[in-house]
Amino acid sequence: MAYNPIAIPLKIVVMKNVSFTFIHRSDRKKTLCLAVYQGHRQSRIILPIKCQKTSWNKRHQRVNPSEIGFLHYNKLLDHYEDLTKKYITECYINNSVFSLEKLKSLILGKDLSENFCDFMQNEVDNSAIKPLTKKTHDSYVRRFRMYSPNATLAEANTVDFVNGFIKYEKERGNNENTVQKGLSVLRTYLHKALDKELVTKVVSIKVKNIEGNREFLTEDEIRSLIELYKKATLSDRLQKVLQYFLFGCFSGLRYGDISTLKYSNIKGNFLNFIMEKTNRNHAIPVMDDFAMSLIPAKENKPDNNLVFEMVSNQKYNVALKEIMTIAEIDKNITTHSARHTFATLSLSAGVPIEVVSKLLGHKDIKTTLIYAKVLPQLKIQGMEKLSALINAT
Repeated sequence: MAYNPIAIPLKIVVMKNVSFTFIHRSDRKKTLCLAVYQGHRQSRIILPIKCQKTSWNKRHQRVNPSEIGFLHYNKLLDHYEDLTKKYITECYINNSVFSLEKLKSLILGKDLSENFCDFMQNEVDNSAIKPLTKKTHDSYVRRFRMYSPNATLAEANTVDFVNGFIKYEKERGNNENTVQKGLSVLRTYLHKALDKELVTKVVSIKVKNIEGNREFLTEDEIRSLIELYKKATLSDRLQKVLQYFLFGCFSGLRYGDISTLKYSNIKGNFLNFIMEKTNRNHAIPVMDDFAMSLIPAKENKPDNNLVFEMVSNQKYNVALKEIMTIAEIDKNITTHSARHTFATLSLSAGVPIEVVSKLLGHKDIKTTLIYAKVLPQLKIQGMEKLSALINAT
C-alpha cells in the first residue's frame, strides 16, 4: 500500500483555548505523545507508539514508511486524533469542562473511574512494604473511605479532594501530625497511579514536617505511677496497661516491639529482638530490678509465647487517660510517651546522648537530639561542667 500522507496543521484547534498535536519525545524511549494545550498550559499523554526520530514526520504528524509497522502506527494515530476531536467537540457542544484525565481514559482505555480507595487497598495488599507501614496505610484507607467512599482516581487527584480531606480530618479532632501523615500517604498512592499511567500528573500536595509534642513524664510522676502499680488497687484492665507502660518507660521499647516480644527474646537481663520499625537486630540491657519484675513469669509457657498480652493501641491509650486521671497527672500521655520518658530521663541522668541513641535504636543521632531540646536543664548542666573545667585551670 502506498504511503500518501495528508498535510495537516501542526496544531489542531477544536474549541477555544483547547488544541492538540502529536510530538516525538527526544529521549531514549523514542515514544510519541499527544500534546494538549489549554491556553498556555501544555499536558502530554504518552502513547503506546515508538519510532526513530528520523522516522517521524513532524509536518504531516505521521510515521514515515522507513519505520517497520508504520501503517499500524498511523492507523492508531488516526484513531487517537478522531477520539480527541470528538471528545473536545462534545465538551464544546455540552458546555462541559474539558478533562485531560477523561481524554486519557478514552485514548488509552485506562479506567480513571476506578474507586480510589479500592485502588489504594489493592496497592497496599500487593506491595512489598513493612508490616508496620502496611498497618499504617491500611488505617488511612479506612480514613479515606470515611471521608469520601465513592471518590474516583480522577476525583482524588484534585485540589478540592485534598483540601476537603484536610478540613474533614481537623473537624474530627485529629492533630496536625495525623493530617500531614494522611497527605503524605495520599501523595504516595497518587504517584503509584501515575507510575501505572492511570493519571497524567499528580496534584500538588505540600506536606508539612511538623515536630510533634513529645510528652513525657518526670521522675516524680514515674514514682507516683510505680506506687500506684504496687498498691494494686486498679482494675485488672488498668493494672495490666500500667504494667505495659512502665515497662516501656524502663526499656524504651515501642508499643509494637513490646506487643511482639517473646520469651525467647529475653536473655538474662538483655532483650534481644528485631525492631519492628527498622527490621534490624537490637539488644537492650534492662538492669533495673523493678523493670525486670514487670515481665510476667514464663512458668511452663513455650519460648515462642508472647510475653505481654497486649490490648490494641486504641484501648491502651483510652486506659492510659484513665490511669493519668487517677494519678492526677495532667498530661496527654499516649503509648509512645513511655519511649519519650525513657529517652528524657536517661539524658537527665547523664547517660551520653550517643548511648541513648543506641538504646532507642535510632539510625541517626539527629533524631535523639530532639529529646535534648526539651530538657533545658541539660544546657545548664553543660555550662556548669564548662565553668568547673575553666575554674580548675
